[in-house]
Amino acid sequence: MKKRITAIILSLMIALTMGIPMSAYAVDNGDAAKGAENGVSAAGEELVIEDNAVVEEESAPAEEPVAVEEPAAKAEVDGAKLNEVPDWWYDWVYFEPDHVNLRVVGSTSIKVSWDMDDSVRKVKIYRKQAGSSYSWKLVKTFNDGETCSWTNKELKKNTKYYYKVRYYNWAVNSEWADNFYGDYWAAKTRPNKIDLGKSEDYGEGGDITYQNFVVSYDKYGRLVVKIKFRNEFNHRYIKKFNYLTIWVYDDQGRKIGAQKFRDVKLGMNPWSRKWKTFTFKKAYTYRKNVNLRYNCEDYSTEYSYRYVVQ
Repeated sequence: MKKRITAIILSLMIALTMGIPMSAYAVDNGDAAKGAENGVSAAGEELVIEDNAVVEEESAPAEEPVAVEEPAAKAEVDGAKLNEVPDWWYDWVYFEPDHVNLRVVGSTSIKVSWDMDDSVRKVKIYRKQAGSSYSWKLVKTFNDGETCSWTNKELKKNTKYYYKVRYYNWAVNSEWADNFYGDYWAAKTRPNKIDLGKSEDYGEGGDITYQNFVVSYDKYGRLVVKIKFRNEFNHRYIKKFNYLTIWVYDDQGRKIGAQKFRDVKLGMNPWSRKWKTFTFKKAYTYRKNVNLRYNCEDYSTEYSYRYVVQ
């Protein structure tokens, strides 16, 4: 009888235990009741919704629109800050200067210069060597409007080149065309020398005159003067110069070089002509980098000669 009562009690305990929801062990009685009263299911409970009920989902809070800073209008972009503007924001347009100056410097360089223009934001220089087999090439770009000259170095000697200079600016809704129908200028590399020509008294009887007075530099930077003399005397055989002093001047009247040469042999018959070359010492070449073609303008000489009457 005792064993049976014990079995009945155990069976009742098992039955009661299986009938209690598991959520009752996880929620306090007060919280569970409170949740039920407010229509909120306790943890582990199923939320039952009738078929015709409308469920309103809580929408996420609206995001604040991100402010997009509009770029300044093209016309308002400061030209000095042009390089800070992205390439896609403006269109380049070009126009050409009224005149370009070319100046041969040394024997393998040409100096290109152009006028400054406040509206210029970029300058491009194109070059073409003379000859049908050569085409235009971009050789230099300046990303500013302040540079107004450039020396093109290491060119071929005694060669003709064409140059075109283009100014660039930007504009709205522009069309960029790449053609070379505009003006271009030409220059030819040649030795850095000048022929200052005949002496003032050339052709007058009774003197030694100059048909040519050619000034140049040698490879060591020394001044070289080549003179084509003419004996203007009727009956004098000119044996030599006892001395011949030569002065050479630039366009500002400054001495490029000066030296006295002694005992210069001539051996010239009446009305004959003869070339003589005078190479100055370095110490007497006062200025070694003068652009002689443009900046050497004058000379003077002083001499004493020995002759024989024929």
